[in-house]
Amino acid sequence: MTAIAREQQRLIALAKSGLSGLTSIGVFETAAHEIVAGMSTAIGAIGSIDSDSITYQGVALAPYASRSFLAKERNFPRRLLPCGFLLEQDKTLCINDLAADPDFADCPAIQEFGIRAYLGVPLRNASGDCLGTIEAIDLAPRHFTRRDIQLLELIGRNLTLELERAPDLDFLAADHPTPTIALSYAESDESVSGRGSFDRLRFNLVDRLVQDLRTPLTSVLGMTSVLNQEIYGALRPKQKEYLSIVHDSGQQMLSMVDSLIALQDLRATLSLTSINIETLCQQLVNRLSAQAERRSCRIDVSFDLQEGNWPLDRVKVDLALFHLLTRTINASDEGCTVRLHTHNLDGYLRFEVWVAHPWLGDSLPLPDLVLLGLDDNDDVTADLDAPRFITTVSSPIKLDLRSRLETGSSSDRSHLSLLLSCYLFEQHGGCVSVVGCELSGYRYVLDLPKDVK
Repeated sequence: MTAIAREQQRLIALAKSGLSGLTSIGVFETAAHEIVAGMSTAIGAIGSIDSDSITYQGVALAPYASRSFLAKERNFPRRLLPCGFLLEQDKTLCINDLAADPDFADCPAIQEFGIRAYLGVPLRNASGDCLGTIEAIDLAPRHFTRRDIQLLELIGRNLTLELERAPDLDFLAADHPTPTIALSYAESDESVSGRGSFDRLRFNLVDRLVQDLRTPLTSVLGMTSVLNQEIYGALRPKQKEYLSIVHDSGQQMLSMVDSLIALQDLRATLSLTSINIETLCQQLVNRLSAQAERRSCRIDVSFDLQEGNWPLDRVKVDLALFHLLTRTINASDEGCTVRLHTHNLDGYLRFEVWVAHPWLGDSLPLPDLVLLGLDDNDDVTADLDAPRFITTVSSPIKLDLRSRLETGSSSDRSHLSLLLSCYLFEQHGGCVSVVGCELSGYRYVLDLPKDVK
């Protein structure tokens, strides 16, 4: 691939990422502080690079660098800084003294910005496209060690995972706008005392706190990853075990926070885009793998797709599958495999979820069967209108999951999670059913039509 073609591909990936439209990103700010603290450097900076300039969305300054070039301004022509050279080479750039390096002795970064030492690694997306740089900058010559380079590369890998986990970057932005609250009595019908305004204030405050919770969680994950890599020295087995527990628990909490943020941002209208189904499912499995490991389970995903892309509201479908799979994992016995199979046929996209037990065979977890009243012989009339692409060993029954759940009186979290999945798929024009029989086992079946009315 020529340099021009590579640059065009990179700019397309940058536009799709949404990075170039943001002035500050919480996880970038946190990572920049990790660079300054972990390397004792003057400046830690992370930014995206477009065709002409670099915009730093994460900056941390040591006290003695509080008046440096990044103190007030975050956007600069890329030709003035070493990042332009890094971008051309598409690899790590390490310069211990710019003034002593013949390639950079005349670089404006020395005279205009006072930069003397520079270490930068590419900020990449999951496809490997360079979206920007992760930089450690010093105002005096210094020797960057291999450990310094490893730390920056590790931060880069963590940020790549963050970008992959959050394709919609709006909620990562540190300057994400909080909805305006109009504290006027005329807007509230609930009470003359302004109770409606108070409730809106409380809701928005909770929303803000949930978003703010994500930043320290990301920091915990980043630092435990650094320690687990033994960059700062060898660890005893017990220390590694405890660090793994902290890291896995942090990942679970981060998934829950992401789920809360997605719930807060839900809208009644659909926002359809062409989504790659395999990528959607694989990212979902990656988010839930640590949770499955804690239950001594594993997740297996398979595909039989005639069309790889499908028009979906990504947020709604991802949230529905996340809650249904979370419920299934938590209800499964140790040693089970939670299976997610996806296929399409006759204008439908179908997700099937069930559990493979080591010696009890394939079906839903026992707590789910009890919740749905299917733990014993269940007299349910077969649905003659079931989609014709259902294939099971014996004649299956099919029941609507939401109707089944709403006939019960349970209001625990698992019950509500299943109901949420049902409502989200129904908003998408689809449905969630339980299909199967006692002999061949039961499974959740989630159908989405291609043409949403």
